[in-house]
Amino acid sequence: MLKILNDSGKALELNYDTTIPVERNNSLFNDPDKFVQDITYSGKAKLTPNNKIFIQYGHLVEADRKVYELPVRVLYSGVTFFVGIFSYKIVSNEIEFILKVNYGAVAKKLKHAGVREIYTFDPDYSHPTQANFQAHMKNTCVNPLNYNCVFFPVFNDKWDDSGLDIAYKMINYWDHEAQQFKVDKGRPNTIEAPFFRLSYLIKKMLEYLNFKVEGGYFTDPDELNIYVFTRRAMLGYGILPSLGYLPDIKMSECLKQAAQRRRISIDFDAPTNTISVETPKSVLINKEYIDISQYIESIQSIAAPEQKGYSVKLKLDESDPAWNTGIGDAPVYKAPYILKVGQGENEIEMEIGTLRLKEDETANYPQNQQTFSIYQTEDINTWPISLLHYSGMKNVAGGKVFPQAKPLDLNVDDALWWRFLNASKPLIITANIPPSIVERMKPRIKLGCKSEQGHFFLVLPKKISYAFQNKKTDLMRVKIEAHTMDVGNDTTVFIDTIDPEEIVSRSISRYKAYWDPKVHGFNELRIERIPLSGSTATYGFTPITLPTDDGGAGGDVGTAYRIQGPRDSPNETRLYCNTPPKYYVAVGVKGSFVAHSGYYTFAPLPIGAGVPDNTKPIWIVF
Repeated sequence: MLKILNDSGKALELNYDTTIPVERNNSLFNDPDKFVQDITYSGKAKLTPNNKIFIQYGHLVEADRKVYELPVRVLYSGVTFFVGIFSYKIVSNEIEFILKVNYGAVAKKLKHAGVREIYTFDPDYSHPTQANFQAHMKNTCVNPLNYNCVFFPVFNDKWDDSGLDIAYKMINYWDHEAQQFKVDKGRPNTIEAPFFRLSYLIKKMLEYLNFKVEGGYFTDPDELNIYVFTRRAMLGYGILPSLGYLPDIKMSECLKQAAQRRRISIDFDAPTNTISVETPKSVLINKEYIDISQYIESIQSIAAPEQKGYSVKLKLDESDPAWNTGIGDAPVYKAPYILKVGQGENEIEMEIGTLRLKEDETANYPQNQQTFSIYQTEDINTWPISLLHYSGMKNVAGGKVFPQAKPLDLNVDDALWWRFLNASKPLIITANIPPSIVERMKPRIKLGCKSEQGHFFLVLPKKISYAFQNKKTDLMRVKIEAHTMDVGNDTTVFIDTIDPEEIVSRSISRYKAYWDPKVHGFNELRIERIPLSGSTATYGFTPITLPTDDGGAGGDVGTAYRIQGPRDSPNETRLYCNTPPKYYVAVGVKGSFVAHSGYYTFAPLPIGAGVPDNTKPIWIVF
């Protein structure tokens, strides 16, 4: 039976044929523009003596206006499904009502509150002297997980527009010789700004809604290293409340942009007063599932995977001259990287971008060429949100260290969700399920299913639909729109560089490979660039995790790239594996390998073998 209870525990007497349809959507699939929306369900009830008490006599002309919206709890077969707002009017001696679930005042707060209006009560004025504050700045860089913000350096030779010479061309100036931050409030002076962790700022915004906030997003090691750039400088040695370092932006827009950039899901659970925030990784790799196989009536629709693919790029801040890569008078703004998933037909531009990379002899770091302000003046009040990645204290030449941050560019890890969307099969499942199980079926939890042929498989729900009916029932009819978890390995993923010599400060080599995991005994391949004697450069890599077919199509793309150091630093490219490769293909020509202990190097191609082909990765064949 369906029950609607008010705060006093009084139940609304419903019409015998009352039906309330319910939809529960997985916010990972939602368009970011739909992040904040009211969910409403409508129904009718007679104006009985019991119901007059339930609505607090709102049928009377003299009734207080406040009684036309009541907090209620909705139960079905004794199980609480949600709480919300019961809004009604009296029409022809009947109560016509609407249940608002997401979540009345909560939706209003999200839509209308500016992030800098929110009081977070988290300032830090505990470092009153220059020496105290210098030590604190370094401590945040050495032990970043102990703090909510970090003071890493960002190159900026335009932060002061007073016309005076800028002697210290960094936000948070790092004195490399002294191995500490330099803080000087005289003339010329330094400038300091805290960069807050993105997950911390998101948690503070959600706590403003008076919900308990939880989820794998807040403990994900990758997310803990992501920080938000600010153009608001510090006055003295005090750190102001955290949300004051964001631009002037509405809370709903800020969360929408963050959800799009990091592909996080933000799900409200009113009965437990909880907001759960998850990443695609935490959802997709979570082993938890609910087995509904015995309740399935039919799998009504099975469609082919989308296979159109995605081209994802970051929106550049064209008010930042650092992003101007034009050589002449006309400015040129181009995203240096495009994440290509599959065929790349669906184009997506992320609202939240990053800063440009600057490279020097000591280290690489983000750069910006915009003015900063201690006070939020009208001309420095709004700016696009940019994310940065803090890597920690990096060892550099001379036995010294440097607080190493870098732009948060797109990388192959960002492709996890797009690859899933591109390669998973969409299904529509109809089932008759006990209410106690339906209540547990949150869209982010996978469901275990069984086909007519007895094949067991997992799906991730996109939408769960059912109806509350005013009658006794042991089973609820449920429609589930979902995607299969088995996505295969035929979706390619790679980072496309745009004008790499002109725009990108570091070089990237891309690789694909063909092998049979059952025959060759490995599930990934690692290609690395190793610095040789005399080199000061450092390098990174991403492995190849999926093989191509025997013609080179499909599969994953691995990379080997320079992180810092001169472009022409001596290095050697190595393929690490225990199985001898047959050959590699570059610029349309086959090349051979040279065997070493535990790895292989690429033998040079003949001179004149071809011209570089930046559209194709080097293909390794086993």
